[in-house]
Amino acid sequence: MRTRNRVTLIGSAAAMLLLILDGKTAVRGIYEGIQLCLNSLLPALFPFSVLSILITGSIIGKQIPILAPVCRFCSIPAGCESLFAVGILGGYPVGAQNVMLAFRDGKLPEADARRMAVFCNNAGPSFIFGILGPLFPSPVYLWLLWGIQILSGLVTGWLMPGGNRNPLMMQDPKAPSVPDAILIAAKGMFHICSCVVLLRMVLEFLSHWILWYFPTVVQVMISGLLELSNGCLMLHSVESVNLRFVLAAVLLSFGGLCVRMQTVSVCDGLDLKSYLPWKGVQSAIAGILAAAAVTLPRSAVFLAVLLPAAAVIRLLGGSRKKEVAF
Repeated sequence: MRTRNRVTLIGSAAAMLLLILDGKTAVRGIYEGIQLCLNSLLPALFPFSVLSILITGSIIGKQIPILAPVCRFCSIPAGCESLFAVGILGGYPVGAQNVMLAFRDGKLPEADARRMAVFCNNAGPSFIFGILGPLFPSPVYLWLLWGIQILSGLVTGWLMPGGNRNPLMMQDPKAPSVPDAILIAAKGMFHICSCVVLLRMVLEFLSHWILWYFPTVVQVMISGLLELSNGCLMLHSVESVNLRFVLAAVLLSFGGLCVRMQTVSVCDGLDLKSYLPWKGVQSAIAGILAAAAVTLPRSAVFLAVLLPAAAVIRLLGGSRKKEVAF
């Protein structure tokens, strides 16, 4: 028996024994996970997910002139601008999924796909504005978090070795219809909620036996590193808005174990051994940027809010001008 299979067998048996010995904690965690999905995730994410699918479907495979400098900065093959755009608009794991599709179609070399699956896979506006809105006193914080996501991804792509700037031709798939977008969003939400419920049960065990010993900030970080939604919703227990902001930036950029599982599921056949280490680098960069943002003058903060908004408007307008055979 292989070592990996042996570890899986022992871990699964231990988990099953724990469920038998402490079933009440498991039921409580599952119930809270279901409540979290029904009361927070579905109302906040589902409409944004449908709209994100429609937007990303309309720009994938199209040349976006404003993002040409991004390709050069991150050593992305020319013509692949839309993959980065989808990565900042579609949310986890849509960016990695589209990178994988380009790789499977033979349009993207494996080395480029491994790199881009990291920094082209980020928390999208649907999660940031839908879930984190009640946690901050002003939408300015949400725009800043999205801008930090984009900038930390760019810097991570610049730091990652390798890369290819040679132009590639990619196909321009048919944009999904509204019914198709609803179906795709529903499947994605089912997958997300399944992971949330399972890991919420794990967090309930940890909270019952271990986490209560640690300070609140540590509890939030551990929860967010396991499952992004649970960790972000626990941020309300952090009293300082500035600290809450920095923690949110770190958790959003890392994604957590749950997002890693989703990314692996949509990137079957692609080596992602370096995914978590580089996501750790991106989260560190995001934390530094967030810490700097809370010390900036208010005028500079408002300018930072305008940048991602202007970029999105320009991106959507420029994507209609020219298409390439992706």
